[in-house]
Amino acid sequence: MRARENPFRTERIGRLRFRHPTLPLDAIHRRLHALGCRAAIVGPHGSGKTTLLHELGSRLTGEGLRIRRWFLNADSPSPAPRALVREARSLGPGDVLLFDGAGHVSRPTWWRVMRACRRAGGLLVTAHSRGLLPTLVETRTDAALLAELTCDLIGPSARRIRPLLEELRAAHAGNLRDVFLALYDLEARDDPRLVEL
Repeated sequence: MRARENPFRTERIGRLRFRHPTLPLDAIHRRLHALGCRAAIVGPHGSGKTTLLHELGSRLTGEGLRIRRWFLNADSPSPAPRALVREARSLGPGDVLLFDGAGHVSRPTWWRVMRACRRAGGLLVTAHSRGLLPTLVETRTDAALLAELTCDLIGPSARRIRPLLEELRAAHAGNLRDVFLALYDLEARDDPRLVEL
């Protein structure tokens, strides 16, 4: 199968919208403003933190705020604390910093960055555990969410592969990003469990 025909290609996964089992996006957005636009999205790997961060960033842009984006993960080179603090100090009331992976900086660096962002209009971060800022929302995954997202990608035939979805979700500890990468690879190899989706 050609990559552009694979229903699990990155471009299609990237178009999936964030879903929370009990909180609609409008409610999350209102809560962000109630917290003064300073909050953390908390959850495990592959549970939608980055997706939600981008969707909220789009809404904030629509409100006339300027968005600055920082990204760190376990594979990123450790940024120089002085450079982070210098950039944070340059933010003004019309700027919101979206810091994806804030939990990957040391606590002393985090406190320096947070203090340097005092003038910023907002600071929204993602992390795997609580404690950096007030928690906006906790993200999580389950079998129902995986089935719903897969249905968005391949339609009703998603029901036929529920056992495979559950097997992959267990194998990847609930990380839906990794589940979709695995499905991409299976589809590319014409795995018989995915034939004629």
